[in-house]
Amino acid sequence: MKFIFAFLAIFTSFTLSAALNSKKILESVAEAYSKELNDTFYYTLNEKPFKEEDLIEKDLSSPVYGPYCLVLKGIPPGTRFSLYKFNLVEMKKPAFRGAGYIDQDGEAWLTYKKTTLKLSSWKDCVQNVYPGEPIFSMVVLNDKKTYITTRVIPRPLEVYGKDGRYLTLEPLTYADPLYLAKGKNFKPQEKFTLSVHSKEEIRTKNLQATQEGTFVTILHSERFNPETYSIQITTDEQIEPMTISYDWKLWNSIR
Repeated sequence: MKFIFAFLAIFTSFTLSAALNSKKILESVAEAYSKELNDTFYYTLNEKPFKEEDLIEKDLSSPVYGPYCLVLKGIPPGTRFSLYKFNLVEMKKPAFRGAGYIDQDGEAWLTYKKTTLKLSSWKDCVQNVYPGEPIFSMVVLNDKKTYITTRVIPRPLEVYGKDGRYLTLEPLTYADPLYLAKGKNFKPQEKFTLSVHSKEEIRTKNLQATQEGTFVTILHSERFNPETYSIQITTDEQIEPMTISYDWKLWNSIR
């Protein structure tokens, strides 16, 4: 988590109001990147279909992902909190979504658009999201010291190899070529080559999985031109490399 926080701190500049602490936002976002599973605060799919009134943008021409709901557990009864939502651009100014509290049974309730409902029943729909883009929700407890963030990726950039190995890629910032590559289901301490192919260059990194068969690495280069590119992973046993391709120029031009 510390190395992710360090990169976020370098490449993300903040101009926040006094209501929110920029360092705590970065720490909670880094924690969200680091945890595969968060048993305190997490997204899950809502079983009920969305209605047009559930959409913030009211644009049915744009694909709708979700609806998602949020689960908040393990917070002491009587605690009050504020809920915020943001993407990588909006991290500088998270959007306030409502105020909530924890009842005597430990259930989280949210007041949203003058309606109070269980947080786990709130239908959160996502639109205008790009491949690999994470969407964050953040709870700030009323002590102003506890920030808890979770994320969901509605359109993941991912690939499974024929042997079960898994590779995923997502941006860490929107303004700089800084991306997080993660893998799992590798053999314990397996060695492999990760290569980045772009119009201007090919860069390679020799990596090794952990004893649990996972890896995390950050890809960054000031010289890297964020156009169409691909990342590939090759091991000694693979017949074909695992490949993810994406046009990051589209991401940067829109953002």
